[in-house]
Amino acid sequence: MRHFWRVRGHGNEARWRLEEAFERARRVEPPLRARIFYETAVMRMSAGDYDGARAAWLEALEIEREVGNAMAVARIHAELAALWNAAGDPQTSIDYGTVAVELFGEHEEFLRLIVLGNLAESYEQTGDLVRARSTALEVLEAQRRIGDRDGVAYMSFALASIAFAQGDLAESHRRLIECLTVSGEVGFVELTGYALGLAADLAVALGLPEDAAVLLGASQESFSRSGGTPQVHEAERHARVAAAVEEGLDDADEALARGHGLRQEQAVGLAIALDARRD
Repeated sequence: MRHFWRVRGHGNEARWRLEEAFERARRVEPPLRARIFYETAVMRMSAGDYDGARAAWLEALEIEREVGNAMAVARIHAELAALWNAAGDPQTSIDYGTVAVELFGEHEEFLRLIVLGNLAESYEQTGDLVRARSTALEVLEAQRRIGDRDGVAYMSFALASIAFAQGDLAESHRRLIECLTVSGEVGFVELTGYALGLAADLAVALGLPEDAAVLLGASQESFSRSGGTPQVHEAERHARVAAAVEEGLDDADEALARGHGLRQEQAVGLAIALDARRD
């Protein structure tokens, strides 16, 4: 249920149900207690409660070590890597992610690819764009092979962001379109919200400040409805776009409000059509 809640944008429900379970978890056997702590931590991170997520994961990690669950220990290291990346500390994320990859070894390819994808994002944050791109491309190819559609959507977003950082707006938009297309197919609400924020940044770079404001408003609305909070580096992107549209438009608030009022499929259509609108 936690995966369903998060992907489909039911973060508020996920958190209150899991927090209720968390309060009762001391009464249950260690393996189930660790699972409750783990799932609660995921949704705390999604909401931006990084300290609360870290505390829950560390408790789960202690339990899994005691019971000797090696794969769970690896998985929690992977989640702590994602946590530090989300909180804006990419180097600590890289440290945890590197350990997680070693712990997984040749097992659990699906999870190992997720860790490598997070590492690509951390490399981008540290400015190592060449390594970020090569890692993301390797992960994307493997995810296509194993049929991980969530992963394909996420890595397409990562490659769009990396291409944008490298100044390749055409590739950034092409990767963004794939991200939005696959994300829409699987109903990945949270990722669509992130992609709309990147689309707003791309619109600024393309000289389309009104579209940027509308897309930013749509991204903000997506997070508001799903109960999520943008990760630190994406929140910084949103702030940068907001400053640019405020400077470039006479009435940025009106354009932002229009974005808040769009249905998500309308906002996605606007993002996909950016190149045509510039022409």
